[in-house]
Amino acid sequence: MKSSPLVGRRIACIGSTTSGKTTLAGRLGALLGIPAVDLDALIWEPGWREAHVDVFRDRIRHALAGGGWVTSGNYITDAQDLIWPRLDTVIYLDLSTPLLVWRVINRSWGRRGVLLWGTNHETFWPQLKFWSRDSLIYFAVTTTRRRRKQFDGWQADPRWSHIRFHRLRSPAEAARFIDAVEASVVEVPD
Repeated sequence: MKSSPLVGRRIACIGSTTSGKTTLAGRLGALLGIPAVDLDALIWEPGWREAHVDVFRDRIRHALAGGGWVTSGNYITDAQDLIWPRLDTVIYLDLSTPLLVWRVINRSWGRRGVLLWGTNHETFWPQLKFWSRDSLIYFAVTTTRRRRKQFDGWQADPRWSHIRFHRLRSPAEAARFIDAVEASVVEVPD
């Protein structure tokens, strides 16, 4: 079993859309030998419909049945009570709004037509409708400030005093964090 003093073995990567949550979770999972669980993959049904909350929660319970895992995704309203009591580490990717908007455009263009989850494909043009609630640009712009306030509140909340919190404010800071975790990983007996 692999371990690092910087993170535990039950980790949540949170942040706005295109902040790099899934990429970071995948890297940490590979370094620590634990599964990376993409919450988006558990919630999205064909036709971009969200699974019923009970179905989503059952999928989470099943995916997190093991002793170690790293999740990517927020879903605070639907899943915080399932995930956070078991967490030992939260990593918040807190990138600037202009960078997030650029990443939405760049990622949506690069992945247009790509199959993501089930029968759902990435789209490009709908993302440019920043006034539409269905646009990831709209989502990034309207949730970033709220997420920052939430994160500050979670750090101060005694319910989450058992959790180590990390806030990464740039891709470079995230890369340095991964490098530090990689340098600190050790094998420990099961």
